Amino acid sequence: MKRAIGLSAACLAVGLILSGCRGIVSILKPPDPTTNKIQANSRPRVYLVMFENQEFEKIIGNPNAPYINALAKQYGIATNLYANTHPSIGDYFMLTTGNVVTNDLYYSTLYDGDNLARMLGQQGVTWKAYLESLPSVGYEKDRAYPYVKSHNPFAYFSDIHYIEEQKDNMVPLDQLSQDISAGTVPSFVYIVPNQVNNMHDCPPGMATCTNNDKELHGDQWLQQTIAPILSQPSFQKDGLMIIAWDESWDNDSRNGGGHIPVILVGPNVKHGYQGNTYMQLESVLRLMCETLQVPNTLGAAVNARPMSDFLINPSTSGPVQTGP
Repeated sequence: MKRAIGLSAACLAVGLILSGCRGIVSILKPPDPTTNKIQANSRPRVYLVMFENQEFEKIIGNPNAPYINALAKQYGIATNLYANTHPSIGDYFMLTTGNVVTNDLYYSTLYDGDNLARMLGQQGVTWKAYLESLPSVGYEKDRAYPYVKSHNPFAYFSDIHYIEEQKDNMVPLDQLSQDISAGTVPSFVYIVPNQVNNMHDCPPGMATCTNNDKELHGDQWLQQTIAPILSQPSFQKDGLMIIAWDESWDNDSRNGGGHIPVILVGPNVKHGYQGNTYMQLESVLRLMCETLQVPNTLGAAVNARPMSDFLINPSTSGPVQTGP
């Protein structure tokens, strides 16, 4: 009896502590698993592919990035879009929470604010983060080069930490090909190359390199990685791929994080379109929410400039808009 009382008291204490953190109590109750299964063809799939530390002017028009430039020419590119901050961690948070959250690359706090993973879970929308060189499924730690935690905002979210089913959505990139073959690709796909493939560090086997070397290798990596996706019937039907960079060069602080390329690819993207309206990364978050048909309620995304002008039929990007 005493042992039972002790356990009850401990549980009560934990409950009181957790209830003091906004949202944690609801987080500890996972979504109904019947609503968290793959919902084939129920909504457009959105892919977000992230590269590192390149300036718009050094990528677009550069012959060392032929595949990227071919996509930009064939589909759509935002020509006046700027990262929000330096260093990169704040930009990754902006893309998934609508807030910079931190500029500390060694940030180790669980983030309990509203975020994209929580929003998708609440709406029963499936998602996965495919992270190159991630040591294991659900890995939440850092110091596993060439994987870098600061490029994976999901690893900081309290939802992922407390709900095992959510943690299992962070997987090594190798699993993407398996999911494509099995027809189990989720509705939202987050793809992050490791440090030697993302244009941040020198390519494999090169102790020293030029920026052109980084771009050429990253361009080749992108083509090898996404070509199987673009050929899928589900993508050709209504998929949307967003290829973006987290920030520009360190010496480019225009509008916070510098001038970056953001390229939109998909059957619903206007061919050869250049969007010249000034925007920042919260507009990308807004576009993802609208395309996935979930409420656009995340921080700066609420009032972000829309990217509907890139789309042939904006109505297919979802009816839920809470910003102007």
